[in-house]
Amino acid sequence: MGGSSSTISNSATRINALQIQSSASGKPIAWIAGRNRVSPNLIYYSDFEAVAKTTKTKSGGKGGGGATQKDTTYTYYAAIILAVGRGPLGAIRRVFRDKEVFSSLAQIGLNYANGTHDQAVWGFLQTRHPAEAIAYSDTAYVFSSRYLLNDNAGVQNHTFEVDGRYQVPGLPDANPGDFLPGLLLDPLDGIGFTPAWVADMSNY
Repeated sequence: MGGSSSTISNSATRINALQIQSSASGKPIAWIAGRNRVSPNLIYYSDFEAVAKTTKTKSGGKGGGGATQKDTTYTYYAAIILAVGRGPLGAIRRVFRDKEVFSSLAQIGLNYANGTHDQAVWGFLQTRHPAEAIAYSDTAYVFSSRYLLNDNAGVQNHTFEVDGRYQVPGLPDANPGDFLPGLLLDPLDGIGFTPAWVADMSNY
């Protein structure tokens, strides 16, 4: 006669929302001069999704007995926007995600808005969340409509190597003669200097 069989089911705890490690309320947008490696700030997320995956493993001896083990795990996704810095910025050269390094945003499914004053609203927001459709003018950011989260439903630790403003052509460095007056006189971020207060810095 055949032996009896059994099924053992194991399921991971399903997380129902994106996990944010700490509050970033009030965190300033980075003002970047020259090439820098910067940490982004999560400024938007929506469309959280948990996708279940079940695997079956059969074991047992002869005669039809044995057991089937069912293991269910979850993969998490969300639409996200990560602010990089005050725009407009140049190219993002490298992406560091946890212990991995990537040479392009496309390798991990991210897109880039470089932060011009008149940049367009992300089409995904216009279509899916029109009440939240903000252009984030003057802010460079990366974005994805379905970004892979980590096993704890959080955004992995990212940093981006990005070309900032006032960069010396062909070099990673910024020109102090350009970025210091720019910082002092900037209409959005400056501290109220007038051009007459800034001496000639052409020697830089």
